[in-house]
Amino acid sequence: MGAAKKIASLGDLSGSQRAAILVMYLNPEVVRGMLSHMDARELEEIGSSMATLDALSPDVIEQAVGEFVRELRDNGMIPQPGKEFALGTLPGLIDEGRRQRVRQRIRRDVSTAFVEFVATRNPETIATVLREEHPQTRAVALLLMDTENAGRVLKVMDEQERYELTTRMARIKTVPVELAEDVEEALLLSLKDGTRRWAPSGLDMAAQSVGRLGKRAQDALLEQIATTDRKLSGTLRRRMLPFDYLAELDDRALQTMLRHVGRESLLVALAGSDKAISERFLGNMSSRAAADMRDEIELLSPSNSEIRVAKEEMIQQAMTLADDGVINLGFDEEEE
Repeated sequence: MGAAKKIASLGDLSGSQRAAILVMYLNPEVVRGMLSHMDARELEEIGSSMATLDALSPDVIEQAVGEFVRELRDNGMIPQPGKEFALGTLPGLIDEGRRQRVRQRIRRDVSTAFVEFVATRNPETIATVLREEHPQTRAVALLLMDTENAGRVLKVMDEQERYELTTRMARIKTVPVELAEDVEEALLLSLKDGTRRWAPSGLDMAAQSVGRLGKRAQDALLEQIATTDRKLSGTLRRRMLPFDYLAELDDRALQTMLRHVGRESLLVALAGSDKAISERFLGNMSSRAAADMRDEIELLSPSNSEIRVAKEEMIQQAMTLADDGVINLGFDEEEE
C-alpha cells in the first residue's frame, strides 16, 4: 500500500486514483452502478488507491469530477447540453454532504443567468440599490455582474463613488462562494419586477419637516447643512413649504400675499396647478382681475421647470412675509 502524499494537481493522480475520487465523491447510488461494471482486479486497485488520497485539496477533487463529466460528454453519454447537465444533473450525482458546495462552485463558473438578468435592469436603479449596501458588498456585486453591466452602473455614479468602488474591486483577489451567493440573491430580490419598495419623496419630506421648525431652528439647521452641501441647503429652504399649502391660508393672508408676488410668477404657478388650487387664489382677486387671469392661463403652456421656479418664488415670498410677521403660516412659531 502506498504512503499518503500531498496531491498538488490533477496531473499527479493515476487513473485508479481518479476513479477512487469518483467512488468517494459521487452519490452512493451512482457509485454502486459504476462498480457493478468493474471486475475484482479493478475494484482492488481502486480500494488500494483510496489509501493514498488523504491529502487531497477540494480543487483537485473537483478537477477530477470535471474531467469525468467531460469524458462523458465527449463520448456522447450526456443527453443534455453541457451547461444544463453541469447545473442540473451533476450536483445530483454528488453525495449530499458536498452537493451544495459543488453546486455553488459550478454555478459561479458556468451560469450566466445573473449577468443576463442585470443587463435588463436600469443602471440608475441598480446604483440606488447598491448604495444601501456596505462598500465592500457593492464592489463584490459589481464583480458578479460582469464588466459591461458594471461599467453601465459606474457610469451613473459620481466621481467619488467610482473611485472608491474601482479601487475596492481591483484589490479583491478571492470572494467566498457563500458570500457571492448571498450578494447575488439579495440583489436579485431587490431588482426583480414586483418587489415591493417604498419610494418616498425624501427631499420634499425632509424640506417640509424643516419647514415645521421655528425660524431659529430652521436657520441653524440649514446653515449647518450648508457647511457641507450648500446646494442641498438652498433646495431644502426653497421646498420647506409645499405650494398647495398656500391655498389653505385664510383669505386675508392670501390677499396680502397676492399683493406682494409678481404677476408673471402667479400666472405660471397657477397654470401648473389643479383647478381647485387656482380658483382658491383667483377667488381672492377682483372679478375683473380674476377673469383676465383665467383667459391668460388658458393660453399658457409653461414647462415643468418654469412652473417649479414660479411656485418656489411664491413660496419664498410667503416665507418672507411670515418672517416679517405680515402673515401667519400656522406652523413656524418658535418653541418656548
